[in-house]
Amino acid sequence: MGLNANAIVSVAGCKSMIKLLGTADDAIVENLINGTSQMFESYCAQKFINQNLTEVYDGSGEDILIVENSPINTLTEVQFYFDDTPEIMTLTDFKINSKAGLIRYINGIFAPGFQNIQVKYACGYGAAIANMPADLQLAAFLQIEFIYKRDNADFSQTLRDGVILSDPKKFLSSDVISMLTPYMKIRF
Repeated sequence: MGLNANAIVSVAGCKSMIKLLGTADDAIVENLINGTSQMFESYCAQKFINQNLTEVYDGSGEDILIVENSPINTLTEVQFYFDDTPEIMTLTDFKINSKAGLIRYINGIFAPGFQNIQVKYACGYGAAIANMPADLQLAAFLQIEFIYKRDNADFSQTLRDGVILSDPKKFLSSDVISMLTPYMKIRF
C-alpha cells in the first residue's frame, strides 16, 4: 500500500512509539498513518504537508479573502474575472497572514461576484514528514497508538474499512484533541 502524500509521520516512528519490532503489522501501521493524517486534516481544516493549490472564490466586496488552507507559504497568483475575462493581479498589491490563511488586497477590494476570484498558493508546514511540527507528530503517534492498541486484533472494527469519517472527533482521544487545538482553522 504505502504512505499517502499527506502522511505526517513515518512508519519507523510509529513502530518505535507502539514498540513493534517486526514487519508483520507494517500494512496496518501504514493504514493507520494514512487514516490519521487525513483525519487530522479534516478535523483541523487545513493541510500539513506542502501543497500547491488553485482555488476559486466569490468576491465579498471586502479587502480580505480567507483561503481554504493554511499556513500560506507563497502566494503565486491572484486573478480577478471581470465579464469572464481574467486579469492577473500584481502580487505586491497583496499581503498575507500565513497562519490564518488571510489575503489582504492593499489597493482595493475583492469585487463582489460569483466565482470571480482565482487564487494560486502553496500551503503547509513543510515538504516532508521531517518538517512537521513535533507536537503535531506526537499527537499523530498518540492517536495511532490509541487505535492500534484498542483494536489490534481486528483493525477494521475500529475504522470500519471503506467508511468515510463524517465526524473525525468521534475517533480522536481527548488528549489528541487538546494537542490539535492550535492547528484548528475556524471556518466561517
